[in-house]
Amino acid sequence: MADNHTEASFLIPCSKEQAMLGIEAINFVSSATEEEKHILLNKQEAERTLLEKLVMALVEYCMEQTCSYPGNENNSWVEQELYLQLGTEIDCDGLNIFSEVDIDLNHAVIFTETFLKLMDLPHLVEISAAHTCSSARINEFAGTLIMVSKDQIRYLNWEEFARLEREAHEAQVQYSLCEVMHYSGESSSKQQFLMTSKATESASGKVMDILMTFSEDGVDYDGLIVTSTEENDSCCLHAVHALTPSEYAVLAKYIPKAEDVYAAALAQIKGDDKA
Repeated sequence: MADNHTEASFLIPCSKEQAMLGIEAINFVSSATEEEKHILLNKQEAERTLLEKLVMALVEYCMEQTCSYPGNENNSWVEQELYLQLGTEIDCDGLNIFSEVDIDLNHAVIFTETFLKLMDLPHLVEISAAHTCSSARINEFAGTLIMVSKDQIRYLNWEEFARLEREAHEAQVQYSLCEVMHYSGESSSKQQFLMTSKATESASGKVMDILMTFSEDGVDYDGLIVTSTEENDSCCLHAVHALTPSEYAVLAKYIPKAEDVYAAALAQIKGDDKA
């Protein structure tokens, strides 16, 4: 039998008074009496104090999660006991949130974002967590990094990172960001595109093969390829930057791929390869 735990410790920069209010909110969610719950629930949003607004944000999130389980659909906070898996301590620089045994990262993120928002704090809080196991089981150890501000929450998805790395390794491919300069008379422009190539081939060599399909005379003039003497047009490879699979996945949302920019050229190259 193995036990899995999520451990973390992070700081929310704030004043001592704000830290005390944060701790009070966490404790209130778990220990409020039915009467105290009724009083708070019956208050209008405009009537609630900062403490009460923080409490309600935590309660609403926790109840949304709790009521998603079968049999709990009609439960209310008055009937439900909630416990936030967040250890707290006032630090000289703010509020320290940590795991006593386990930490619920969802609780930690919602509390942090709401706290920063209600206190109008400009800080970016870094939540680093370790997922551990009491037994040396494979795939039971990992980590999570979450960046939280009053305006946004961003996660580093390590599972997606690992998946993309595995797929690239199994397919034996490499990813590149390529830059080609195009010249026409006295004007010039830079064309960027993404490219996938075999791990064993030269990425820059593949780009040059693409560009050579546009050559007017089939000659490479030290990297410069003339595409039209009449129009005074030419092009050359400017740079090739190696990308990780994760970087490629992000850039693919914004930068065209080689097959979109040079579809005809790639088709010709594949045809030549078959021949």
